[in-house]
Amino acid sequence: LHDDAPATGATQAAIAQPSGAALWGLRMHRYPTTRMAASLRYQRLTRQRHDPTVAAIVALLGEPERVARRIAQASYVQNLAFEADYDWLARASPEAAAARLAHINFPRASELTEALTGRRQPLLLVTLHMGHYLPALLRCVQHIPQLQELAVITRPARSAREDAACRHLPAGVRVNILRLQDRPLRSALATLRAGGVLLTMIDVPPSFGRLKTAPAALLGHPAHLPVGPATIAVSAGAIVLPLATWPEGRRDTLDCAALVDARPRRGESRQSATARVHAALAAQVSTWIRGRPGAWMLWGHVGAYYGSSADPAG
Repeated sequence: LHDDAPATGATQAAIAQPSGAALWGLRMHRYPTTRMAASLRYQRLTRQRHDPTVAAIVALLGEPERVARRIAQASYVQNLAFEADYDWLARASPEAAAARLAHINFPRASELTEALTGRRQPLLLVTLHMGHYLPALLRCVQHIPQLQELAVITRPARSAREDAACRHLPAGVRVNILRLQDRPLRSALATLRAGGVLLTMIDVPPSFGRLKTAPAALLGHPAHLPVGPATIAVSAGAIVLPLATWPEGRRDTLDCAALVDARPRRGESRQSATARVHAALAAQVSTWIRGRPGAWMLWGHVGAYYGSSADPAG
């Protein structure tokens, strides 16, 4: 956890076909007819001569169009599977949920526990919209020593299924859901300074709301990503743990990258420290997306990171 994590997987292996794990959620309950119709409609759309999502994947990853179309389709299936898995988890019994979480492969679990044992700094978990990230995060927090409070920064609209899914956190853990439209910086810092753990996303598209962004290289191109995670981490003097998950065979794999110490170094201003942490997170996100492009759910919004004038797809 204290060394740079290598890129995992190859593009071809990652997007060959939607795997058993990617389709887990689709088998959990009867999938709504409207969503299946939407899936079929998307398949028809991707056969069009020009698809902006496919064009963006070609420009950003340098893949041929036929591979880019497979990545776009796998990403869309991952979206559908995640939504179904989310719904199922909100209704699942504790026993069924425990079995689901045990199905997630977490090879660095013991290493994580060891690295965080006796920690004195606040802990910020940062993830991205990849794979079944909610069950994976529930699995991750099981390995955080002495966890008493978890705050989550999430989408503006309150969701009953989020509250229901949080029932599967370890017993005794208090959960505080923070909404983006409520400007949660002050509450997030209070949680961290009180010894709690904060979870947030690094890849929320700027088009999703009024988010403060900062320049960063995403997939080798100048882009703008939300700077909130880096700002919070530096303000709280936290350590940052980047996390990602993706389908692999018939299971999900959860990976954690190197810990990032957000405390300003000697002679480093808070602004410079924020830029350093922001760049490190963007680099790690790029590594994960390149390694498992079909598992990333936001290819349809990728132009929002670059802006109309800087969109690599034109």
